[in-house]
Amino acid sequence: MRELPEILAAFELLCAADRPAALATVVRVDGSAYRRPGARMLVAEDGRCWGGVSGGCLERDVVRRAIGVIATGRAMMARYDTTDDEALAAGVATGCRGVVEVFIERLDGRAVGPLGWMGRAIAERRTCAIATVVRAAFDGSVREGARLSISDDGGVEGDIEESELRRSIVNLLGAAPVPFAARVLEIGDVEVFVELVAPPQAVVIFGGGPDVVPVVQMAKVLGWEVTVVASRPATGLRERFAQADQFLVTSSEDPTAGVCLAADAAVVLMTHNFPRDVRILAGLRGEPRYLGILGPRLRTGQLLDEVGSIGHWDVRAPIGVDVGAESPEEIALAIVAEIQTVVRGASAGFLRDRSGPIHERAKLEEDRPSSVGDHARGPTCSM
Repeated sequence: MRELPEILAAFELLCAADRPAALATVVRVDGSAYRRPGARMLVAEDGRCWGGVSGGCLERDVVRRAIGVIATGRAMMARYDTTDDEALAAGVATGCRGVVEVFIERLDGRAVGPLGWMGRAIAERRTCAIATVVRAAFDGSVREGARLSISDDGGVEGDIEESELRRSIVNLLGAAPVPFAARVLEIGDVEVFVELVAPPQAVVIFGGGPDVVPVVQMAKVLGWEVTVVASRPATGLRERFAQADQFLVTSSEDPTAGVCLAADAAVVLMTHNFPRDVRILAGLRGEPRYLGILGPRLRTGQLLDEVGSIGHWDVRAPIGVDVGAESPEEIALAIVAEIQTVVRGASAGFLRDRSGPIHERAKLEEDRPSSVGDHARGPTCSM
């Protein structure tokens, strides 16, 4: 999630300088690839870029094409086939053994594409589904780059005016979008890329000790929104947790004062203070997606006995994934890894032990007509 705020900040600076840009978005993957649909990269007309569409193998050619899109204003679909055996033997392909399609479009201060809705979703902590036409209608009634946004309150915005297509998109995505994998939908003779944009993962950490610092640092590397709740005295704590998005100092009597839990929040207890933890658990409102408690299993059992009922919360204690952690930094890694595992519904096992692919594979149609405008095909990576 970190790269989207970076893209938004870079685009804002380009708009302030009245400079155009191009947005490249992975819309379809068949087989193996480093990034999945929804990965994106912003490209300035001087070749600077933010974000990424691969592990580095496609970026150079995507930047080249993006500069062309900025110049012409014509959106295009670029197709990269890294399964080419001849290119692999010659040493000019990565061998990822996948096909990646990237939609590239021109943006500027007057035509911001999906970035306006994405920025608003982050700022307001809202969820929205965005549908983008990536292959236009044969009759010209719908253009490439036309869009709809459906917010979590049911509001619909956008410039897809064709009523039947608009109704179909709204019906497919639902009035209040629920989580789904980004993908391309075929609706009549139009291809529409749909994706869900959600705010950054919210993490609330109770505790002000030195062991909290690496947890905050690792969470921010992932782009999460971090709140640290510490107790008095607070001398030097604001400097210690300068990376936190929000810093609260609460009393021993009311340790959750001012704490607002987002619906998807992860809560971590690292106070090393048993009475304070009891009051925190008793005072929390809502049902966090993740609740982890630092300390041995016996201590947590005593905490829960003291508190009584905390609903149906899935308490993680001892906290963290078993990575053999000893140091504060290793413990932080274990905690952040467990949060990631829980919120993504993953298993945290070894990838080599999986019997199937790492990601769900999305099939590409064998005989897909070229899109209106410019449909480019690149056989291999360009690096």
